[in-house]
Amino acid sequence: MGHLVHPRYGLTEILLKRPDGTVQAYQPLARHCADAVSKDETDTPPEVVRDSAYVGCSANGLNFDWPGAYIVVAVHHCLDGSVLVSNRVTVRVLPPVSRRDDATAALFLEHETRVQLALLGSDSESLRRGRHNLQTAVEEHPNHPLTGFAHMVLGMGLARPFKTVQPRGVRYSERPAKGTDAAAHLDSFLDRAIHPATTQRPLDGMSLVMVLRERVRLAREADGPNAPTERNLRVRAQRHFRRRGAPSAGMHAIFRSTSREEKGGES
Repeated sequence: MGHLVHPRYGLTEILLKRPDGTVQAYQPLARHCADAVSKDETDTPPEVVRDSAYVGCSANGLNFDWPGAYIVVAVHHCLDGSVLVSNRVTVRVLPPVSRRDDATAALFLEHETRVQLALLGSDSESLRRGRHNLQTAVEEHPNHPLTGFAHMVLGMGLARPFKTVQPRGVRYSERPAKGTDAAAHLDSFLDRAIHPATTQRPLDGMSLVMVLRERVRLAREADGPNAPTERNLRVRAQRHFRRRGAPSAGMHAIFRSTSREEKGGES
């Protein structure tokens, strides 16, 4: 479960200073219980704790919805009572420069689309328009940089089953995982994210590792461990992280941890 640095556990606050000078706090769409942290984790924490959070959409509305410079600061309340304050990060949001930019950005600025991004995909009927917007981006703006995120969210959502609880009862229906469709979307995203000619970083390293692990899991379910698809992913990912100066040990950990999860060694 990690060491509870993700904002959803309530111990980390994300503060944003908007271009107009107002300050707002990021509010997670839903808070998670923090009771599952083990005694061993609190007694012997690692030297570095990492996590990644999407803060573009929160319970109090959209963030980064106007062009300009935003200043972002994180404040973490440690379990021993101490408080850590991060460095300040400036995020610059540029205005659309073409009709294509404007049309694609409009799809992603809608609330339902932002919630889809925050949840990494959902079949909820209340978020149907968000799914439609992501699919529209894929079909009508296939080469736009933002469309890579549409592929990622659609792929991550299809990679897992989705249960719909019926009102006024305990019955529910389940949409099974769609591994083939999910793999196609994730491949489209990874083709952009780890391509040698990529000049921008569409995801932070941790989120990219998350997508890689999911794609490896799908490959193993379809073809078994160490199949050609997995070997190709391993080589491409290692080259990508090597270009970014990341240690190769981290890449080996992706494939080792995925193997342990399939054997029930991790939760």
